[in-house]
Amino acid sequence: FYEYFAHGIQRRTSLKAFKIINYHLPESPWLATKILPILEQNKKMKILELSKCSLTAGDLKKLTEFISENKTLSSLNISHSIIESEDTVKAL
Repeated sequence: FYEYFAHGIQRRTSLKAFKIINYHLPESPWLATKILPILEQNKKMKILELSKCSLTAGDLKKLTEFISENKTLSSLNISHSIIESEDTVKAL
């Protein structure tokens, strides 16, 4: 299912919003290798929501790297994520 999903969004290069809500995502590095590279191509994306997705520390680290490079994102929702690192909190 997850590979099919990642493959399906590859053609979506002009997303303004991307939301995954209440799905347990595969462990790292799935988000970093399958989803974030696709989102990097979306130069118009303003909203990113990954709430209740069981993000790991590795996911959050890659997500902060993605955010630091993204110039269009204005809204991020990672609610219900467990953030264990103070460095991650500072980066967000």
